[in-house]
Amino acid sequence: FYDTAHPVRRNLHRMYIRKCMDNFSSNGNVIQFIGEEFTGPLHFVKFWLHTIDEWQREKKKDQLIALSTTKDVQDSILADPKLNQLVDIIDIKYWYYQADGKAYAPLGGQHLAPRQHARLLKPKSTSAEQVYRAVREYKERFPSKAVIYSADAYDKMSLPVLMAGGSIPSSLRLPVALHKWVLSSQPIAGNNTAWCLVSQSKNAFLVSFPSITSTIVDESLQGRFKVSKVDCVQGLIESSQTELELKGSLEEKMLGGNAKLFWLEKISGK
Repeated sequence: FYDTAHPVRRNLHRMYIRKCMDNFSSNGNVIQFIGEEFTGPLHFVKFWLHTIDEWQREKKKDQLIALSTTKDVQDSILADPKLNQLVDIIDIKYWYYQADGKAYAPLGGQHLAPRQHARLLKPKSTSAEQVYRAVREYKERFPSKAVIYSADAYDKMSLPVLMAGGSIPSSLRLPVALHKWVLSSQPIAGNNTAWCLVSQSKNAFLVSFPSITSTIVDESLQGRFKVSKVDCVQGLIESSQTELELKGSLEEKMLGGNAKLFWLEKISGK
């Protein structure tokens, strides 16, 4: 199936890829994937991207291209300066970090479906901290690309995906007032154990604490702040607010707890 040297098969693949591009050439909100349950080899993904590049140059149109493959293939494509430029979205789907921190990363091109890989390798579940780690690693390495998470327990991992700078968290309902803000925010620098998105001006913060011992240390967290709890079920910023003086660090107990997300706005300070 993946033999692109076979003249008939190669042409069939090429025509199919081009037809997929033709079908949505006028739609700017469609994402092109190589296929569902794709665990194929590197050379075929290169062929797919080269065919897309040919189509885009010929038609003078760009479409959104998502790289959704095994980790070895994904990393090889992203390490290629030319092919990297064709990818808009990185989809973490056929690999993930298990709760113990070890990667579950089947190799591509083994002629095994994801469920067959799983039966052989018997992966353990992931955790919120490890989903955050995976998304943030790729977002930091490739800041101009969107990163989405579709692997183990994806439907329960919206919060770590969002807080790591990822896109399209599956079930999180953010207040409308934060929609635009999140698009221009980024994870705060450093190896903090709490999760924090910060605005470019560093005067607003969205904060979450995965554990009661999680902390954030950053010089931008200095001054007086207005603190609101964010209701991710109703999609609201709660009306009750408090004020807090910070000196460069933050812990959950300082905010009163009982919320998944906190919204901090700087009132005064440097």
